[in-house]
Amino acid sequence: MTFQIKSYQPQHTCVMVKNCAKATSDWMVKKLVGVMRDHPNMTSKGVEAELRKYGVKPTKIQIFRAKNKALVEIEGTHAESYSKLPKYAELFRAQKLGFLEDCRPFVGFDGCFLKGPFGGVLMTAVALDANNSVFLIVFAGLNLAYEEIFPDAIGRHCYGHIYSNFKSQFPSILHRSFFWKVAKSYDVVGYNEPMASIKDINREAWKYLDKIPKSFWCRHVFSPQFKCDHVTNNIIESFNNWVSDLRGKLILTLVDGLRRKFMKNLHKRYQKGCTLTANITPRIAEKLTEISQASRKCEMYMASEDTFEIGDLDRSYIVVLSKKFCDCGVFQISRIPCKHAALGIMYRREKLEHYYEAWFTKDMYLKAYSAMIHPIPDVKRWLAMPDLLPKTVLPPPLRRAPGRPRVNQRREADKGASSSQPKRSSTLKCRNCGAAGHNKRAYKGPPVQKRTANRTPTELMTNRRDRPGRGMASTSLLGAVLRNYVCRGFQSLTNTLILRDHAEGNVPIVHSNQGSNPSPTDHNGGVNV
Repeated sequence: MTFQIKSYQPQHTCVMVKNCAKATSDWMVKKLVGVMRDHPNMTSKGVEAELRKYGVKPTKIQIFRAKNKALVEIEGTHAESYSKLPKYAELFRAQKLGFLEDCRPFVGFDGCFLKGPFGGVLMTAVALDANNSVFLIVFAGLNLAYEEIFPDAIGRHCYGHIYSNFKSQFPSILHRSFFWKVAKSYDVVGYNEPMASIKDINREAWKYLDKIPKSFWCRHVFSPQFKCDHVTNNIIESFNNWVSDLRGKLILTLVDGLRRKFMKNLHKRYQKGCTLTANITPRIAEKLTEISQASRKCEMYMASEDTFEIGDLDRSYIVVLSKKFCDCGVFQISRIPCKHAALGIMYRREKLEHYYEAWFTKDMYLKAYSAMIHPIPDVKRWLAMPDLLPKTVLPPPLRRAPGRPRVNQRREADKGASSSQPKRSSTLKCRNCGAAGHNKRAYKGPPVQKRTANRTPTELMTNRRDRPGRGMASTSLLGAVLRNYVCRGFQSLTNTLILRDHAEGNVPIVHSNQGSNPSPTDHNGGVNV
């Protein structure tokens, strides 16, 4: 097919038409591939701005299709990425040596949902290094209980999740305040007092908490061998937030993105450790400074060279420095001097650094990050592995749930909205049931009959009283005057119309000696016909 141009006008004065039928999603992909290789996280608004450079105004569905097709051409499909996992696993080296060398025997397990079309859960296990920072041990796509892998492990439950279940049955501010005192107490006395208060308020709430084993969530029964007083799983929650940008990627892109994050973080922290001048890590040094300042508010009574009685507000504690013991329980569980022990240490003109465990030193910090995660070559440079088993991995069955896929996290009511989910309003109240937290569209109770249709005009006017309207004052005195004026005017107009109709011979007139009031039934007034 050939075309012949007979005339050409270089300058146009007509209005440009941006809705071009030839600008399909496939055409848009060719323009977007080069840009999205450099900016793989480009948003829909960025895609629209890029296409407007070519004089095209795409629709939302065109942007959605073009963006997805461009990502498929760059990264491949989700199903294809599963087949490359065996070779990638052979090239990847886990960083378990750092955990065995430095980290305390305290591991946090949790999982986060993947946002791809096949779903799934990313299981991770993290620990704490000498600086109380998150140290990744391993991640996998499995759903196994730690009791099956480590039958002798002592488990702890996050008391934030325990409280979420507790408050659903016992929503009270008093329950909340006493619950946190129970969970955070380091000694038996601090545990028994708030538990007794909960028992006095609600015996059922006390039974609910008493059924939970204390070793799962109460600090005062934690074993000192772990050197950790954590009662929440915030370390794994922070890790999930750190990798949130990868949860919607292809499975191979997700795994490789995690490896690169860990590789960079491992070397960066090793460089940081090499620059430390003191033998103690920065966070522990900062914590010791806060403890020494808090100890100044306590009173000390010396019993011997290493035994003291420390007064703190309305309670007293016994401190034995040679045994690293204090009645409050903080010294034994965290293996860091508490404020009571710190007062005795400073009285002896000694340094707090001499009484903490070796787990918090610079040497242990460097041992944890001395290993290296080796880089992996590009997929096109992978060598053939004929003896590798399994040779391929099939994706899980695709089960698409009804409705639009949810991307944002379902947050608890007391946590508030995140920065990515701004709160639309302060409080929602249902017009049907009057409860807070939802509106009448989300009402799930029995049908509510509307009363507006059955109300009389008098009831409607009564409900409308004392409400400010357009051009009307809300004061009751002025409203009563206006209503009286309107009623008199309406009555006068009615009498005028009746007299006019009588003059024309249309209706009779009934005379009454009671003014504008209606005549009683037994009145004997005259009637003119």
